[in-house]
Amino acid sequence: MQGLSMINAAGLSDGLMAIIPGGIAYRKLATCGDQMIKRFALILLLSLTGTLIAKNAPRDEPTTLWLTHVTVIDVTGGPVQPDRTVITEGGRITSISKSSNLIPPLPSGVKLLDATGKFLIPGLWDMHVHWGETGYLPLFLANGVTGMRLMWGMPAHYEWRRQSAAGKLLAPHLVIASVLIDGPNPFWPGSVSVSTQAEARQAVDDAKKQGAEFVKVYTFLPREEYFAIADEAKKEGIPFAGHIPKSVTVEEASRAGQKSFEHLLGILPACTSRSEEFYEAAKADLVDDLAGPHPTFWGKHYKALRQAEIDAYNPQKAAALFALLKANGTWQVGTGAVSRSQVNGLANSLPIHGGATVA
Repeated sequence: MQGLSMINAAGLSDGLMAIIPGGIAYRKLATCGDQMIKRFALILLLSLTGTLIAKNAPRDEPTTLWLTHVTVIDVTGGPVQPDRTVITEGGRITSISKSSNLIPPLPSGVKLLDATGKFLIPGLWDMHVHWGETGYLPLFLANGVTGMRLMWGMPAHYEWRRQSAAGKLLAPHLVIASVLIDGPNPFWPGSVSVSTQAEARQAVDDAKKQGAEFVKVYTFLPREEYFAIADEAKKEGIPFAGHIPKSVTVEEASRAGQKSFEHLLGILPACTSRSEEFYEAAKADLVDDLAGPHPTFWGKHYKALRQAEIDAYNPQKAAALFALLKANGTWQVGTGAVSRSQVNGLANSLPIHGGATVA
């Protein structure tokens, strides 16, 4: 998964509106335009400038861009680099040097942009997006988001990707998930529901054929079906990511090769001295979910232990878990907007799935 190889959860932008199937919005879009420009003057994006020129310029225009006299921000913690010239060719950065080192005349066929007084940062990735409106895609770019991971792949997303590659649509780089794969009693209409290991494997095969770049697993998958997905994904060479199902532990999901965990689900109880109790409670809730009319993210058995997430926190357990996740390359995508909604729901004594939905 290209996005996961480039950025960690700390790079997640929460200034967007995420649309889940059915048209439910749970975040307001961050304003851009004048407000953003006044705040930042102008943000030039390392991973954006050359790419957009290469994709969207007429065929006879040069694809080599020189940004001169720009201040480069080193996001690794290094010092600010003032008065630099950044050269991109064909959408790739080929050189960063002091502008004073440039000796005229410049090569022919170069597009020159004087960026005096402006700043340059790497493009940002939004690692958890639910979005369906084409017209707003440029606003992601205007807010510095040059890559996005679409967490429920739809036909329109593949069309966006085709148009963007052809230079016909201004959009971030898109990494597209499969349709959600869930258990026999799925939470969301439109999910792929699997009830057997054979169906689980077929869902992986179908996702790959449809062009998904990773398989998305969901909360209410039974244990056997989850591990069938993990095995088939490995065989087919396609990553899988998403929610940690109630039927498996955090450690098991990491060892099975799940590339990312969304919303930090399951992390806090796994960091307690009562993690096994939490797992048994989640399994009991899943039995209720599969038998009932509609599943819930936090059932009665889990809710009865909720305070222990704080009271039974164990730093040694947490350290061991984090070491395992690091060793296995398991990424955490925190989705802060959803977490805030969950906290607000608890503070108001609302059912957690009423205060926020997580997809």
